[in-house]
Amino acid sequence: MDTITKIDFLITGSIAASLARESLSSPIHVIEAKDWVNAVAADLEILLVRDYQHGSGEITTGLPSGTSDPGDDELSCAQRVLREETGAEASAWYPIGRVLANPTIRTNKVHFFLALGAALGGKTHFDGSEEIETCLMPAAEVYRGLFDGALVV
Repeated sequence: MDTITKIDFLITGSIAASLARESLSSPIHVIEAKDWVNAVAADLEILLVRDYQHGSGEITTGLPSGTSDPGDDELSCAQRVLREETGAEASAWYPIGRVLANPTIRTNKVHFFLALGAALGGKTHFDGSEEIETCLMPAAEVYRGLFDGALVV
């Protein structure tokens, strides 16, 4: 890959691609990014965070999420992210799947972990560009909001 830009968690560039049926006439632009995790702290309520997203220019409501630090595996990253963004600790953790972030142009995966028995009350630790509000929503309200479009995560 011919590197255009490289920062801590992201590399952008272009590659020449060739398919069996034909050769592409223009380069494919690819973003190499770290895998990230989403912590789904859910019992009767789901623990969500509201914060400003620089890419969309909006305050969004979503799952606590983030990328790994050196030495993190996916589970320890999810545990750290939940603690840093919400101050919560969970008593049980389960991997519940992963998806490709956007396989057309991105190389990374998103790993999901279910956190049960999450208790608030710990100290949060935000990055310099974060100002996060924690909110608990009944699971039924989250599902309803997702299905009717009122909640975009």
